[in-house]
Amino acid sequence: MNKEQSNDEVGTSVAFELSTEPDAPKDASPAVAAVWELYARVWDAVMHSDPISATIVGDHRFNDKLQDLSKAGYEAHAQAVANFRKQLEAISLDDIPLEKDQQNYLFLQKFLQFEQMKLDSFHRFELPTSHLFGPHIMFPQLSTFHPTASKADFESLIKRIKAFPQQADQMIDGFREGIRAKITHPATSVATLIKQCENQIKASPQESPLYGPIAKAKKAEPAVLSADDLAQLEAEVVASIESLVFPAYAKLKSFLESEYLPEARQEAGIWAWPEGEKIYDLTIHFFTSLPLTAEKVHGLGLEDVARIKREMEAIKEKVGSPKEEDLKTFMEKIKADPRFYYATGEEIVQEYKRMLKEAEAKLPQYFGILPKAAYDVRAIEPFREQNSPPAHYYPPPAPVPGSTAPVRPGIFYANTYKPETRPNYVMESIALHEGVPGHHLQIAVAQELDGLPRARKQPADFTTGYIEGWGLYTEKLGLEMGFYQDPYSDFGRLTTEMMRAVRLVVDTGLHAFKWTRSQAIEYFADHSAMGMTDIEAEVDRYMVFPGQALSYKVGEKTILRMRATAQEKLGQAFDIRAFHDETLKHGSLPLETYERNILRWIDARLAVN
Repeated sequence: MNKEQSNDEVGTSVAFELSTEPDAPKDASPAVAAVWELYARVWDAVMHSDPISATIVGDHRFNDKLQDLSKAGYEAHAQAVANFRKQLEAISLDDIPLEKDQQNYLFLQKFLQFEQMKLDSFHRFELPTSHLFGPHIMFPQLSTFHPTASKADFESLIKRIKAFPQQADQMIDGFREGIRAKITHPATSVATLIKQCENQIKASPQESPLYGPIAKAKKAEPAVLSADDLAQLEAEVVASIESLVFPAYAKLKSFLESEYLPEARQEAGIWAWPEGEKIYDLTIHFFTSLPLTAEKVHGLGLEDVARIKREMEAIKEKVGSPKEEDLKTFMEKIKADPRFYYATGEEIVQEYKRMLKEAEAKLPQYFGILPKAAYDVRAIEPFREQNSPPAHYYPPPAPVPGSTAPVRPGIFYANTYKPETRPNYVMESIALHEGVPGHHLQIAVAQELDGLPRARKQPADFTTGYIEGWGLYTEKLGLEMGFYQDPYSDFGRLTTEMMRAVRLVVDTGLHAFKWTRSQAIEYFADHSAMGMTDIEAEVDRYMVFPGQALSYKVGEKTILRMRATAQEKLGQAFDIRAFHDETLKHGSLPLETYERNILRWIDARLAVN
């Protein structure tokens, strides 16, 4: 495509070229072509509104920009969503006869519906960033994601660096509005935010993560920059970090300490916000895409906690623990056993690499569709490791048709902070979840699918139930794949599953049943073999990101239920590879759509057999 985006649709005076969305199929009807055209406009508006995310997914048109966090920016995005919904409503689904084209229409309908829901719940002007994720964390990560293959790449990076003070001011404006509206983060989260800002103020610019691309360029062979260009760009990066970035973080830190922290909410849950109960209900629907209540989710969590506890008891007896020793004592004992910990962070990284190599060798037995994209295992950067989860995954950019340019691999990030607090018996389940056959396989397969709009190839917030449900499903699939031969590793698998079941109880406890942070931590510790560092990080995560943690268990239960349905109806004709391929080959989906797809697939298989 090579068309200029309408300024009214993106809510900005900046024009840009459409260049990343594939055209509709050549034989498309007018209605189908209109849907594809709308996908292109929506994609461009979303990428324009979040330039760093655009860079991460491989859309480099906005590499010199940062996200507009101003009130006007939020309002423009909301107006664009409303406009797009009206434009889609003008296209009749009755004019789209083929099921594959109907799915495109319905996905876009859901995408826009849930984008509005996000704006009405947790994605707010009053909450511009948090200790868990947000602009102040993503900005220094540009050292990893911003391309550095040319002088132009470095020049766009410098423009971003110079734009950060304005973005920091916008964060302050948003937080001030939150104080007025009584929509604030919990004080414990704000204290961490303050530390994160402090960690970005270094003794010299060369210690900043943002200097990393220059340091890399100085060692590059062959050189990507001439000596003169490198010297000029280095001087500009150093000056910008020292005169702009450090003062901006200092200003944000000072505001958080002096103005925001005294007004931060003391309650752990968002029930304390005006209309907090309604907002929490929206987040439950958003992250599960299912009509669930807090009470229902809480009950599901309690049931799963009880079941997993029984399975843990069985392993406890298997390893010879005295019958009179209760489960909590057993968990405390293994948490304190030094044989279950590594001495260095590098050992953690290398062990993850070994586990994933073993998993890769087994994939063809369970999957017919395998991705071409590579992935790497890295330690989480020091500036954000303390408050990060045990591991997480960043997908590679989606392939651009016709491009031969090298693509950044997916990144499996391992947390190596305080290795002596990170038990190795949970590592197999984490490796499978975040790497293969979990998120890397899932997302890379989606990105390499033909014939889908780009929005369907990327993980979307409102498909978190499908995304994270798959990750948790693959942890259990590891049993069939021959993992967890060590009973302590199997106990670790149950520990990570218990964490997801506990999330159902704790997230709803915090936000619907008015639990305190201490109550949540105590419940977690009583039912988990996780270390206290990870438990506290988990609870603090739920406090600032309500509802998201529910998606894992709800999604896993949905996938397991659909697999059981397929096995029951197909009998001997059930093929695990075919089931997995059907689960993965439609891209990122809301759970309700996934359920319909599997039922249709079952009917089609029955008709053939």
